[in-house]
Amino acid sequence: MKVLEILEKVCVYLDLTDEFETVLNEEGFPPEILNDFDKIMLAINNTCESLSYKFLNFKTTEEVSFSSSLIEVKNLSKKAIEILSVKNKQGENLPFKVYDGKIECNTTCALVTYVYSPKHVINLREEVLVDLRVSLSTFALGVVSEYFYINGLLDDYNVYKEKYLNALTECLKKGKVHLPKRRWF
Repeated sequence: MKVLEILEKVCVYLDLTDEFETVLNEEGFPPEILNDFDKIMLAINNTCESLSYKFLNFKTTEEVSFSSSLIEVKNLSKKAIEILSVKNKQGENLPFKVYDGKIECNTTCALVTYVYSPKHVINLREEVLVDLRVSLSTFALGVVSEYFYINGLLDDYNVYKEKYLNALTECLKKGKVHLPKRRWF
């Protein structure tokens, strides 16, 4: 889904549809609403990050070279949130430590598996990396709850957070594969 689609749905929830039309027509943000839209963009990125970490676990494995048994986490190809494992090329787990933004492992080359956060979006035409089971409406509810949290409106945040979590639970349930129980005759 595109940032513009999310923004449109969020503006409906926040009753900012006139402001959204202004943004569409002027191809930019007028100064009087720039602060609100900056917060909405931050909320989109925060929602995407928390969704990827807490619920969807975007995982990747990449081969890395260790220099003096160390590699900086920032040198991984994606923004790592949690390092899950370090394995040699034969697939055997290697002991490792993560501290001060570095991975320490007594090897020169290994396969590092980690949970990552999708890149932050800054452009209205960009795609947001979200699991296909999560609908636009559900994602927008998460953005609205995050927006209220950023603005310190905790009562509204709690209301929308509950709506978001309920909708998210339903979306993720639908995507699960249920196999029939086996019965032996």
